[in-house]
Amino acid sequence: PSSVNFSQSVVSRLLARREARLADRIAPPGTKLEIMVDPFDLGGISVLAHGELITVRCLDSQMAGKSLREWKAERQLERMKAEMEAAAQDGARREAKEFWQNY
Repeated sequence: PSSVNFSQSVVSRLLARREARLADRIAPPGTKLEIMVDPFDLGGISVLAHGELITVRCLDSQMAGKSLREWKAERQLERMKAEMEAAAQDGARREAKEFWQNY
C-alpha cells in the first residue's frame, strides 16, 4: 500500500519519485510497522524502521500543527451538529405525519 490511515487522516508514504527508495527502505508491502504520533502535531507520523525514525507528512494540509485535542474537539462538534440536524429533521417528519393523520 502507498499510505497509512491514522484516525481518518491519510498519511502518504510515497510522495514523489525520489522517495521511492525511502519507501523501499521502510518495509515491503504488508509489513506491520511501529509508528509514533506527536499529539501536539498530527501533520505527520514517524515510522520506526531498521532502528531509524522516518517522518511521513500528512496529505491533509489542515492537519499540520493541529493537536490531538483540537482534532477530537472538531470531531465531537461535527457529531453534535449531525445529531442536532437529525433531531430537527425527525421533529419535522413527526409534525408532517401528525398533520396528514389529522387532515
